[in-house]
Amino acid sequence: MAGVARNQAERNRWLIGAGWMAGISIVLVEMQMGMDYVQASVSEQAKMVTGWLPVIGTLVWRFMGSFVPLTAGAGSFARLLLFSAIPGLAAIGWLVKSRGTE
Repeated sequence: MAGVARNQAERNRWLIGAGWMAGISIVLVEMQMGMDYVQASVSEQAKMVTGWLPVIGTLVWRFMGSFVPLTAGAGSFARLLLFSAIPGLAAIGWLVKSRGTE
């Protein structure tokens, strides 16, 4: 009787372990599929961002222009232009880099 109960417990442990392994495997496969979907979506959005650059540039220009006093000299205007151009140049560089690796 004790031998039968021990065999039953070992079989149950094996089935529980197999169930856990199958569940973990399914979760990992689903996570990989989800990440593939996210990566494809992000790459699609990156291709479309070039259409947004003029709008973003105009919004940044108008936003930064609201902080510049009318009596500002050419030096402060040049610094403002440089700091507002850095994110745009970084985005363009990222796009060129990503298109070169495809």
